[in-house]
Amino acid sequence: VRSFVRTFRTLNIPLDALVCNAAVYFPNAHKEGAFFPGLFPGGGPRWSADGHELSFAANYLGHFLLCNLLLEDLQKSSMKPARCIILGTVTASINDKEVGGMIPPVADLGDLSGLEAGMQKPVSMIDNGRFNGAKAYKDSKVCDVMLMRELHKRYHEKTGVCFSSLYPGCIAETNLFREHYPVFRFLFPILQKEVTNAYVSETEAGRRLAKCVADPAYAQSGVYFSWGGESGTGGAGGTDAVENMDASNDKFLQYGSFRTLKENEIGGEAGDDDRCRRLWNLSEKLAKPRRRVVCAASRGKTSRTGAKRGLHSAGSVLSTGTVTVSDGFELYYEEHGSSKGIPVVFLHGGPGAGSSRRMAQLFDSQKYRILLFDQRGCGKSSKKDSSNAEDQLEGNTTWHLVEDLEVLRAHLKIDRWVVCGGSWGTCLALAYASKHPQNVLGMVLRAVFLFRNEELEYFCGPEGDARSKSRGAWDRFAGWLPWAKTRSARTIASAFRRAALGEDSSISPSDALSKWRAWENHLFSQRATDLRLKASSLQSDLPAATPPKAPWPKASKFNVQALLTLHYVAERGFFPEGSELLDSAVSFNFPLKLVHGRNDCICPVANAKDLARAVGPEAELLLTDGGHSQWDSENIDAFVRATDQVASECLVSS
Repeated sequence: VRSFVRTFRTLNIPLDALVCNAAVYFPNAHKEGAFFPGLFPGGGPRWSADGHELSFAANYLGHFLLCNLLLEDLQKSSMKPARCIILGTVTASINDKEVGGMIPPVADLGDLSGLEAGMQKPVSMIDNGRFNGAKAYKDSKVCDVMLMRELHKRYHEKTGVCFSSLYPGCIAETNLFREHYPVFRFLFPILQKEVTNAYVSETEAGRRLAKCVADPAYAQSGVYFSWGGESGTGGAGGTDAVENMDASNDKFLQYGSFRTLKENEIGGEAGDDDRCRRLWNLSEKLAKPRRRVVCAASRGKTSRTGAKRGLHSAGSVLSTGTVTVSDGFELYYEEHGSSKGIPVVFLHGGPGAGSSRRMAQLFDSQKYRILLFDQRGCGKSSKKDSSNAEDQLEGNTTWHLVEDLEVLRAHLKIDRWVVCGGSWGTCLALAYASKHPQNVLGMVLRAVFLFRNEELEYFCGPEGDARSKSRGAWDRFAGWLPWAKTRSARTIASAFRRAALGEDSSISPSDALSKWRAWENHLFSQRATDLRLKASSLQSDLPAATPPKAPWPKASKFNVQALLTLHYVAERGFFPEGSELLDSAVSFNFPLKLVHGRNDCICPVANAKDLARAVGPEAELLLTDGGHSQWDSENIDAFVRATDQVASECLVSS
């Protein structure tokens, strides 16, 4: 499903309507196997590649995933409203008025305990009961109506897309029955033609579906349509033109003289709002198969596919410039590589570290159009009308930086781009993707940082992992705070920020910043390997920017960086309490490569594992023996391989 979505998007064609029609039906399959082995089809449950019972996977779970992945494409449609139609069946127990739904075995989702258990082999039924192929089909079709209702409730008002279900009539001659007894396949069409007059050809069913897709009369959301027998006389003929609409009841649309399209009452399990919501939540978990973890090479050895990769050769500088954003900031940027390449932006760490031209060499300059820029308040990006470092903190939050990215994207006339980053840059990249997922082609992230409280404790807290490995260094770092061993990391960072701004008489601003920088540098240098490279400044061969004035002597870009880092750490990245970047990551549907060093003393490995687990099959986690530094040879190797792979996956047309 995900592969299809990626391929579809490379075609650059609009999506006006999505019809979910795929289905499999195993009416004679039972837990015990076939009734007459060797004579009639049967057998036990069949399983998808992800380990789910096949009726459930093909008839429902695939539809759930596809609808969610293509929702943003439907929203962009010029056809208003765009439509999403999920095919249904009269044999599902949607209400107690449909005779077809009363034919045993009757659909029954029970307490959803099978779904709760993961629907993984050997669990084959949603209610965790004994497997029955006919019931599995009917259960899946009930789930489809529940899916339609949840899509309507969650997204119709927000997106304008119309979500509906349709039963087009009894299509008695279809490959859906290929697993049924031969005698059934022979007699069933005759019964529908000669006795019930309910026979519908595939051609006629297609006409009816096309009407629901394109006719303005059916631009209704949250509706389950079907051709009923209560008002019609049956028959295989008919017309595809609307003759009249009953003015006294606009739920009934008369087609010709033989059949009525009606809006069905939705009751039973499908009409239970709480159950629909629970089905949705459980389905979200199931639509995320296990993550892929690749262990990259150990230090000094070759990688999994040959010698270690180094940096790409430096490409051409395409352009340099500045762009004005909100709060008086002016951002400096550079473009490298190929003007016709895949657009990619690299987000530097810190916060406040600034960019390096060497970062462009993490990408193939023949394949990428590479954007580097300095974030607010660092490098060559600052407030035009202020020379005070403290002023760089005003209007400087994660969400300001997210919108800066959109300003840059629009300024450079980029439609969609690959978003990459390291350390703090990964956090900013994820925040951007949470707000603008439709603009992201893919991601490569190194040293994943999610700005959770436990990560801050790991980094500089009194009980953190970093302190346990470096007690002497931590005591030199926080020893001036007599209470530090009993307080949180954010409290410690807040104290450093006050001192840096001259608000604490017990320590000078320069001494406080020196202690903070020394602690960061100590952790940063842990487990650095043979190819450590010192990052040059972004403007290394340009006239150096004058550092802003600061409330401490001898201001430098390092002091500015430390102050910005303290600003963000003390405020936990300006993320609302209770919110997590992982919450939005579950909906990502673009390629995501994660590179993380096992010996990273700043960002715990658990960050990358948690993110990979949340994203699911789109995420590939590459664990190296490196530390935190981008310039550890293991991290360079893994990152360069990842950017090369994403280039081949994105398939962006020039």
